[in-house]
Amino acid sequence: MNASIGQGDTAVTPLQMAMVYATVANGGTLYEPRLVKGRISADGSQVEEIPPIVADEITGARAQRAIGFLQDTLPGVTTDGSGRGPFAGFPLDQIPVASKTGSAQVTGDKVSTSWFASYAPANDPQYAVVMMVTQGGTGAKTSGPSVRKIYEALFGVKGGNVDPSRSVLVDGEPSRDLPVVREDGTPVVPLDEDSGLPESREDTGNVSARGGDG
Repeated sequence: MNASIGQGDTAVTPLQMAMVYATVANGGTLYEPRLVKGRISADGSQVEEIPPIVADEITGARAQRAIGFLQDTLPGVTTDGSGRGPFAGFPLDQIPVASKTGSAQVTGDKVSTSWFASYAPANDPQYAVVMMVTQGGTGAKTSGPSVRKIYEALFGVKGGNVDPSRSVLVDGEPSRDLPVVREDGTPVVPLDEDSGLPESREDTGNVSARGGDG
């Protein structure tokens, strides 16, 4: 019974839990985690992209029903369950968040370990975000508010409004391209209006910047 609710001898890292939620979000494909997207030589002449590696596929009717159940119910945790508090006022109608809070007990610790696992948008998943704070108490009170801040930064949320131009990501989404490196080894970097960087990324001769032309 303890194992079924994540207590007892159950042990998992935040990275492993993020992999679980990403797998639920995409419908059953488990990818190996990776830190490197590619390799570029110092002068930018040689490029080697490292493709994603599929570690496993969750198949079978019963497994797919379980994944479908989680996809249907996890967004309700954020709107009507234990994740409602930290996401009060968040524009869930525009960016639904699938989530689950956790308060895991550890032998010898007086205060539980705080967990908040999630992915968003729930209807078109792009990101899985998991936070864990040792001896942090409940997931809703400790980890949940910080997870919300991460989503606000990713999607450009301020108050109840969503503005992709406010995202910490250029153009509001992760770049799918490897960085451009000059022959002298210096990278061409994106320019944010308040970044202080000297130049913007150049695409086909045009100079663009998040939040406006630069």
